Amino acid sequence: MVNAPINLEQLDKIASNEDEVGEILRELLDQSRVDLSEMQAALRVGDILTAGRIAHRIKGAGRMVGADTLANICEAMERASRDGKLAFEQEAIIELTRLIRWLEINLDGNAAPSGGDGEQS
Repeated sequence: MVNAPINLEQLDKIASNEDEVGEILRELLDQSRVDLSEMQAALRVGDILTAGRIAHRIKGAGRMVGADTLANICEAMERASRDGKLAFEQEAIIELTRLIRWLEINLDGNAAPSGGDGEQS
């Protein structure tokens, strides 16, 4: 699990078993797809406040599963949006896309990823 965008050890702290890990990650995948679409739509029309709210939501989910890089980028984006500025939006989209792709690959066959080689921040 080299270069995993999440820290599986962090995820093990909130899940009681491998099935629950898989369920959390599948829900994360579904919500991340929605978040990516909504963030791109908000950015297309220059809706900074909505993009900031979405960044806040992504940040929370990221912290929960140990996706620290994504959470930190979204936190910076959220802070900038409060000042009426766009910042870190491309980084957020890139990292969210990376998370989605990793989840799609690692959840293929409905198996939860194993091991603790999570992201190193």
